[in-house]
Order: sequence, then C-alpha cells, then structure tokens
Amino acid sequence: MKLMPLIKKMSEVPMIGIEAKSVIIVLGALLSGTAPFVHMLAPRDSPEIVQLEAKLDSGDITEAEYNSALPVLKKEQKYLGYFNFRSFLYAIGTPIAMFYFSLLMLIAVNNIQEKLLRKSMRFAFLISIYISSYLICWVIFPRSDFPDGMYHFSLGVMALATLAFSWFLIAYKNDVREKIVKLIHFISIDTYTKYIRQEDKREFMNDSYKVYDDIT
Repeated sequence: MKLMPLIKKMSEVPMIGIEAKSVIIVLGALLSGTAPFVHMLAPRDSPEIVQLEAKLDSGDITEAEYNSALPVLKKEQKYLGYFNFRSFLYAIGTPIAMFYFSLLMLIAVNNIQEKLLRKSMRFAFLISIYISSYLICWVIFPRSDFPDGMYHFSLGVMALATLAFSWFLIAYKNDVREKIVKLIHFISIDTYTKYIRQEDKREFMNDSYKVYDDIT
C-alpha cells in the first residue's frame, strides 16, 4: 500500500531539482543583468562634496575656498583608481554580466547532443569567459592599465584559439567525409555483393544510381 506514494514522491524529486535550478538561473540572470545599470543608484559625488557645494550656494564659503577644497575631496572619494564608487560600478557592471552568461553557456553546452554545435559552444564559452575575466581584472587592477605584454599575450591567446577551432572544423569535415565514404562503400559494394540476390542486382544498381544523382 505504501509503494505508490513512495514512487510518486521519487518521481517528483528530479522535477523539484530542475525547478530549483531554473529559479537559480533566472535569479542569477536578473542580478547579473542589473549589474550594468546598478551604478545609477550610487551618488555622483560624496556627501562631503555635496555639502561643499551647498555651502558655496548659500554663501558660507567663497569660490576660492571652494576651488581649494574641491580637489582634495575629489581625491578622497576615489575608489580603486576611479573618480568614485559610481564610476567603478559602471566599469565593472558589464564584465560581471558577461561572466555570468558565459557560465550559462557552459551549463547549456552539456545538454547539446550535436557534436559540432557542442564543440562550437565550448569554443565560444572559452573566448567569452576569458574576455570577461580579463575585463574584470582590468577594472580592479591597481594600476591605470595593464602592461603592454598582457595585451600581446591576449592577442596570442585569441590567435591560438582561432587556429585550434579552424583545425577542429577541418578535422570534423574530414571525419564526416570519411564516414560518408564508408557508408557509400557499404551500400554500393558490401550490400551489393553480400546481401543482394543475383536477380535483384540490376534493379538495386539502377535505384542506387538514381539516389546518387539526386544527392550530387
């Protein structure tokens, strides 16, 4: 009597897992999708600069005092080399979104059955994850920019990746051609000599020629 409820409960587990993963994926997409726009929530200037501008407008300080204090406050509000935290969020928002959707590509590629498309998606994932990681590191890098050697290295990585993918396409095309040749050999030679009766061979050859004419 307890067997059916148990089977029903077990059948619901995979669906619950799929639903949970789907919710996590969508929430992650929403959060990472807002990353390029979240800088709009941050103030343009620090509270100290806002107060300084208010004092200038009210006449509590002179313009000379304002011009003297403003560079100091702007220097204090800098964040990781950017003008302020708002500028930092603006710079890192798009790379974060790109990084997340690159990870989604990795999840999706495991569900692709077709070999060429699966390999192509993996290639696109590697390129995308490298570029997004590069940009994130560039944003938080303590210097003003990467050394020139890093750019040269990245160009080399892209060139090697393109070369590797081109080699894969050529190898895949040759593999498909070899399989087609084997199939044609089996149909034209092996089937004809081993499995077709003598009285049916002429009809088999005529039908084979018609098929070859249609596909060539």
